[in-house]
Amino acid sequence: MTREMKNSGVEWIGNIPSEWRIGRVKNAFTRKNEKAHQEEPTILSLARSGVKIRDLSTGEGQIAESYYNYNPVEPFDLLLNPMDLYSGANCSISKVYGVISPAYINLKANKNYYPVFYDYYFKTQYWAMAFFAHGKGVSYDNRWTLSTETMMNYYIPVPSLHEQKRIADFLDSKVTQIDKIISETKASIENYKEYKQSVITEAVTKGLNKNVPMKDSGIEWIAKFQVSGKYICYLKSFISISAKIKIYKKTIYFLCHMEKLKEKI
Repeated sequence: MTREMKNSGVEWIGNIPSEWRIGRVKNAFTRKNEKAHQEEPTILSLARSGVKIRDLSTGEGQIAESYYNYNPVEPFDLLLNPMDLYSGANCSISKVYGVISPAYINLKANKNYYPVFYDYYFKTQYWAMAFFAHGKGVSYDNRWTLSTETMMNYYIPVPSLHEQKRIADFLDSKVTQIDKIISETKASIENYKEYKQSVITEAVTKGLNKNVPMKDSGIEWIAKFQVSGKYICYLKSFISISAKIKIYKKTIYFLCHMEKLKEKI
């Protein structure tokens, strides 16, 4: 049975199920902008991979003079980056306590709104460049940001709380499956890359005839090579053959084929 749809009245949202309605972010969330006032807080950072605890001892990234006025973060707070609207889905749900720069937008869900559902929804707004279209700044490449006022007045679809949770649970499960496939595919690609390198290395150092006896090259990284017509050459011995080859600080060893070398000489 086809679900009945209706026009949302919002251009970038399009049609929505007939029982859903349209609201605004300010109806669904409260912006948390109070100061943490903690002497030794846990510093958080927001990345597309999620909310992370920063290790300040590494010295990486920007180091603030003080974190006293950073905003407090609790589990299930929804954090958004309004300064980077171009490179991807810069929002995530926090799973930890800590503090974060007030440059980020920190949202706490109101009653009957499930933050995980809206985390997924906001990700689609980054991907579709809808947030980017609502941004303002000096130029697209310079300080193009989404203001807090624009964000709080941004239109959102509003299913029932029950359906928000159902959709979020479905996406959690599906995304986990997809991420696993991506991870396994990456591992498979790396295995094929290693296999490709081994095939090339085998051919250029040991030849194609596997029945030919092998001998020690005397060079650690070349190891054994075939006896039939090949021997170790110095690059400086080969320099007379090609004037284009330049000698640098170190002598370079390579495999020569005796007959081919005679032809060139």
